[in-house]
Amino acid sequence: MDGLGDENFSDIYLCWFMFIAATFIIMLVFMNLLIAIMGDAFGEARENNLKSRLNRQLLIMNDHISFVKPEEVFKGMKYIIIMSLDKSALQE
Repeated sequence: MDGLGDENFSDIYLCWFMFIAATFIIMLVFMNLLIAIMGDAFGEARENNLKSRLNRQLLIMNDHISFVKPEEVFKGMKYIIIMSLDKSALQE
């Protein structure tokens, strides 16, 4: 008969084992959740960094278009100015 005063060591060890195992599993789940959140935040920041850098480059080009004076360079011609992205600049 298991009463309040009876000591059954196998039950105590089983309870401690289950407690430690559950604590370890919960810790792993929370650490994976933290890594996922930080990875998502890093990816979003990196994407915004690329957009911001390209936006700054276009603003600088727009500020300096008056030095080129395309209406004089391409006088009498129909023209299209094509800008392409330099892939090596993105890897900085």
